[in-house]
Amino acid sequence: MRTLLFSAVFFFNTVLALTQITIEHSYPYSAGVSEVGNEEYMYFLMDVPQKQCRIYNTYHVLQKTINLTVPEGYYLSDIKFVSKNIFNTDDLIELLYIYEKYVSTETWYYYQYGMGVVNENGTQLLSLPGGAFAEVKHVGNENKLLAYTYTYNLLGLYYDVVTNVYSLGGTSDFIGSIGFENQIVFPNPTKDQILINTSSVPENFKGDFNLYTVDGLRVLSIPVRKGEMQSIPVGQLGSGAYIYSISDQNQLIHSNKIIIR
Repeated sequence: MRTLLFSAVFFFNTVLALTQITIEHSYPYSAGVSEVGNEEYMYFLMDVPQKQCRIYNTYHVLQKTINLTVPEGYYLSDIKFVSKNIFNTDDLIELLYIYEKYVSTETWYYYQYGMGVVNENGTQLLSLPGGAFAEVKHVGNENKLLAYTYTYNLLGLYYDVVTNVYSLGGTSDFIGSIGFENQIVFPNPTKDQILINTSSVPENFKGDFNLYTVDGLRVLSIPVRKGEMQSIPVGQLGSGAYIYSISDQNQLIHSNKIIIR
């Protein structure tokens, strides 16, 4: 009996040893993964200094380098919808990217945004000045791109928001890119304010935004509602790294790190 018990324990410990978490690969910049077809995946890396998106296969071998057009003074801030056959029907990889610029005034500051859609050859499929957030939604039997522009109103000290709806020529159902910040909370890094975009949350959403120090001390707690672009002042907080969370009826739906300069 003791022998049987010892064998069972030895086997159990051996199985545990074989199922430890192990590092597979490390990328030098922010990276994500996207499903571009049935059981077809690719990793994509966002190189901000080089203004590039680099595509790797599931063995982490470089397949494509896509150069992105980012105007002088702006920096690359997000890459979304790395895919095939969403924006059109050719077999080239396509992606949507967002860039932004910090603008300082005598009394305040704000951000300017821009958005582009390109394919793997660098061909520009869409250029949208002011574009800061985007979603792809199934509407009937086709995909629609909802691209939101944010233009800072210097007189009213808020952002004017316009929703642009585009019909897409692609047929793919694989519209999800898993990777970078999805622009619910931005800009990141920030200085004096945090903007919260709740356009993509459920219709009955009634949640809370909480901001914590890295030690877990809550320094802000503010209610947020569906469809409202809310501006939260954070200039009174010290510079450094913080953790924010958005919860709906005490259920966490989004969390990430944010830097306050």
